[in-house]
Amino acid sequence: RITNDIERGANTVLRKLVRPKDTPKDILDHFGRAVAEGDEYALEVRELIADYIGRATAIAINCYDPDMLLLTGYVVMQCPEYLAQAAQKRISSDVFDHYSRDIEIVVERAGEESLIRGIATAVLNNSVHTM
Repeated sequence: RITNDIERGANTVLRKLVRPKDTPKDILDHFGRAVAEGDEYALEVRELIADYIGRATAIAINCYDPDMLLLTGYVVMQCPEYLAQAAQKRISSDVFDHYSRDIEIVVERAGEESLIRGIATAVLNNSVHTM
């Protein structure tokens, strides 16, 4: 989306940062910098991402009833706290019986081992809480 919007003339600092040969990870790193700088376009995209993650969170919880939600990936790592708060907000508004659930939101940094680290964190946290 970002590259398409830039090509269409979006008014954003990303026009100066994003290069044709940039990888998706590079573009997301630029996006994170633009958010940190308060770029209006980047903040709008962040809000769109937060909405999608929030909706997906509510749907997944309503369908599968997990005890924990693992947020990871290069998109999440650009604004992890903001996206975790968006997920929590959707839990409060869109999850059935949310008041009776204690769903932990774990944010794990992106990378090849992020999923296994997130699962290990959850297992360790669970074993500590059940002792």
